[in-house]
Amino acid sequence: MSWLVEYSKSNRRTCQGSKTKFEKDELCFGKVTQMPSGDGEMKDMTKYFKAIPFFEMMSRMRKTTEKPTEPTDFCGFDELNEEDQERVTQWMKDFYDEDVDFPPKKEKAPKKRKGDAEDEDEGGASSAAPKAKKEKAAKKEPAEPEPQVGDGFGMVEGGWEDAEKRKELVAEITKTAIDRGVRLPVGSMSESMIKQVVGGVMMANRSDDHNDVDVGATLNALKERFGRDPPPLECACDANAKLATLFAELASWSFKTKDQRGGIAYRKVSKTLQEHDKPVNNGKEAKKLENIGQSSADKIDEFLASGKVAKLETMIANG
Repeated sequence: MSWLVEYSKSNRRTCQGSKTKFEKDELCFGKVTQMPSGDGEMKDMTKYFKAIPFFEMMSRMRKTTEKPTEPTDFCGFDELNEEDQERVTQWMKDFYDEDVDFPPKKEKAPKKRKGDAEDEDEGGASSAAPKAKKEKAAKKEPAEPEPQVGDGFGMVEGGWEDAEKRKELVAEITKTAIDRGVRLPVGSMSESMIKQVVGGVMMANRSDDHNDVDVGATLNALKERFGRDPPPLECACDANAKLATLFAELASWSFKTKDQRGGIAYRKVSKTLQEHDKPVNNGKEAKKLENIGQSSADKIDEFLASGKVAKLETMIANG
């Protein structure tokens, strides 16, 4: 198990504790655990939390379970701005200080006395609610349960138990994920390997009896694991937006893999490209700019020629 803290990349990410959506760039804590993939290896799966729900989750964990004890135990902490680093540091201190009520305990709603609900209307009209109304309410059929995950996708019956249906579902989920911009490593993995990966994520999102598959949960898990194509960054020259976004992604993935040096270098390249007011047509031109060396210039040529960079694809594939 490992831990991370970062800024939410979109407003579609959901907090596992409060079940509410994150705002884009909102501070986001992650709990990273491993799950089996279709190829028999273990892959990382991340659950995201807002600050208070994260520490509430930590407080429910067993004392013997390894937890972060210092702010620097969170991957990505060094990339937060100074104000947020101070906030995280203070939260960690408060969490381990027995004299501080943190996370704050939720206040219980006061119990209603027998007569509290009565005589609310003028003249005590509510004190004798019509029996017919109560009986009608009691006879109402229970509402259908909400799908576990939205986006119009729910549970597919027999999606795992039926081998033929499972095969079709893997193909359908793969296509849908790609159509939605999920960065499946199609450039660095064979088609059969991609199917194994998607199958492994499906396996982790089955029903309790292991017969059905929650398609929405599977798609969301793939999105959380591989990320989505980010919107192009705003640049002084629009023609450089894709390149600047590419290096911002390389920086983000480098920090995730704890390659701080690489992350800082790629972030500088991205900033240089954002601020440059003329189109960058090739690596040779890029090398004349500040913070761009031969390695980054080669990646620029690779991207302009193929639309991909092998190193980024490998980072995504290894998740």
